[in-house]
Amino acid sequence: MKTVPMSPKQDLLAHGSAHGLFPTGQLFPFILVTALFFLWGIPNNLNDVLIRQFMKSFAITRFQAGLVQSAFYLGYFLLAIPAALLMRKMGYKFGIVVGLLLFASGTFLFWPAALIGRYGFFLFALFVALRFKNYVPNILRC
Repeated sequence: MKTVPMSPKQDLLAHGSAHGLFPTGQLFPFILVTALFFLWGIPNNLNDVLIRQFMKSFAITRFQAGLVQSAFYLGYFLLAIPAALLMRKMGYKFGIVVGLLLFASGTFLFWPAALIGRYGFFLFALFVALRFKNYVPNILRC
């Protein structure tokens, strides 16, 4: 009986060393980053809810409520170059960790902002949390 030689791809699949779409050890990081993108998308949709709640809680004008959007989008302008410099100097992995830590610090700032009850403090916490939340995906796109 004559054996038919297998192609390298068939040989890898037959011996179990290739796992289809992801190389060995890459499935978990892929799932983690995909889940983080999903979780980062949730705060993007909370701005409109925050605007209505801030208008009720602080009795502010529509202009002042619009500052929520300004605090949200101003970070793209202010942090693009520093993020690029950090990424070039320290690497993208360090940038991801820094971005996640700053995102966490911004979200923890909401607690003292709620205790103090000042609208400006909420804007600062929103700027820190959401700017650095968007900082990390921009690093991953490079």
